[in-house]
Amino acid sequence: MRILTLVVVLAVHCSAQLAPPIPGENLVYTSTNPATVAMYDPSTGVSTTLANASPLNVPTGCVVTTQGDAVVCDTLGFALHRVDVAGNVTNLATALTNTPLRVIVDHYGDFIVTAGAWQGTGGKLLRISPTGTVSIIANLSGPYGLCLHPSGDYVVTTYLAGELLRVTPGGTVTTVSSGLGQALGVAMFPNGDYAVACGQPDQIWRVPAAGGTASVWVAAPPLGSVKGVTADAQGGLYVTEAGGSTGSRVMHVSPDGGTVTQVLSNAAFPGIAENVAVSPSLIGPYRPTTGPTGISGLSLRIPQSPNAPYQCFMATSVHPGISFGPGDPRATPLNWDSLFQQTFGIGYPPFTMGWNGTLDGGGSAGVTIDLSPLPPNAFANTYVHFQAAVLDPNAPTGVSRLTNLFSVVFQ
Repeated sequence: MRILTLVVVLAVHCSAQLAPPIPGENLVYTSTNPATVAMYDPSTGVSTTLANASPLNVPTGCVVTTQGDAVVCDTLGFALHRVDVAGNVTNLATALTNTPLRVIVDHYGDFIVTAGAWQGTGGKLLRISPTGTVSIIANLSGPYGLCLHPSGDYVVTTYLAGELLRVTPGGTVTTVSSGLGQALGVAMFPNGDYAVACGQPDQIWRVPAAGGTASVWVAAPPLGSVKGVTADAQGGLYVTEAGGSTGSRVMHVSPDGGTVTQVLSNAAFPGIAENVAVSPSLIGPYRPTTGPTGISGLSLRIPQSPNAPYQCFMATSVHPGISFGPGDPRATPLNWDSLFQQTFGIGYPPFTMGWNGTLDGGGSAGVTIDLSPLPPNAFANTYVHFQAAVLDPNAPTGVSRLTNLFSVVFQ
């Protein structure tokens, strides 16, 4: 299958040694003093240490790539490292002039990094290519938290100014909201609102998608020493707590905000908790195209749901998305446009294959998208957003699990 071949080739290229990918929906988390990068499997409750030695110095921000390895900021090592599931650590970029804090992957496969939160006007939003080339997107005052907007923009918090910013790939900066205290992590709700983790007071703000005045979504207690926030695929949030009176923990907030549960306790962290990332369960290639080379695809890796039926969807727009209805607080960010309506049924034969089916015994499946009959660059600069659902007639609204949103921009 073409997509599986592509994923393996990319993994060989990007890792020091061939290693299996980090399973979908597993958590990768970092802690400092001593330096640790670890992986947690929610289905088994087991944590595995991936790396805790040189060249790691102070690992902070982390993200799991579509190749199934982790990319980690080394704040006081002034570097960006790759860590695979076998514990191999390789340098992606070194000698960064500012302290790297948080990292994401954008729609082009580049790493976007906030750097220099403690330096005020010395802060920067950096772009680091897969080969390690570093460039500056924008100069910012105290950038800290970071997430990717489906439009391709970068959403950034500023620790010193307490602002939520939106930055285009070209470096244009607009203020979404202000007065957020010590704004740290940021993530997105399915309807396009922003979740901002705030220290002092410890709480999660909810900022409307259109910007403006924020409201408190979850306060302390039950949260404490809030450090970061990461969206899960179901509409809920993982919250990182760093030391303080509650210790270092990872907490989970339900999609409706009404239930807060502990995922990882202080015992899971040899040092102070920093950041948590969710391994994507729906992945695909960057920069797809049409024409003779226009055969690409998606891979599902959901080991928690072996032999389960699934359905893939795509849409050309997101937010406010679609609510699931009474009794199910989840939602999808995909809008109900004509493309979504078509993929809700049978897809677009012969352009799509495997759009629905059954996961194998390892929870994997592949979907092929064949756009080779179309003229080259027919969809150039068009964004398409994908998501998949694991189906279960006994689950609320017939969906037992949602994957992450995977967005692409055609070349």
